Amino acid sequence: MSRSRPPRGRVGGPAPPSSPSSPASPTSPRPARHPGLVLALAALALVAALAVLPARAYLAQAREREAVRDQLLELDQVNEGLQARLDLLGSDAEIERLARQRQQLVKPGEEAYAILPEAPPGPQGSAGAGDPPG
Repeated sequence: MSRSRPPRGRVGGPAPPSSPSSPASPTSPRPARHPGLVLALAALALVAALAVLPARAYLAQAREREAVRDQLLELDQVNEGLQARLDLLGSDAEIERLARQRQQLVKPGEEAYAILPEAPPGPQGSAGAGDPPG
């Protein structure tokens, strides 16, 4: 008579299949599957991917804001200089100075003199342009 082996598994329960391709065999461990962990990692990856795009946009906007702020400061300085020039041009003394310098204007009773540059020597030598013909 042959002896029968006791069933593996729980006492009183059904015996597991004895096929060699069984995932419960001790030689080939079955990979543990945790659907909750896989789902949580997928959700975390999705959140991280969605967070990257707004972060990039935020950083780009911060750089642009700094550039615009620098440009505004520069334009404020230019504006202050132009306002000072406008205030100066509103004075009678500056208007008179510019009229004398640029338009060669004189006040009534004054005489204007202009010093002409020397004439370059002409084709006839030193018999110049100041000598009357004749």
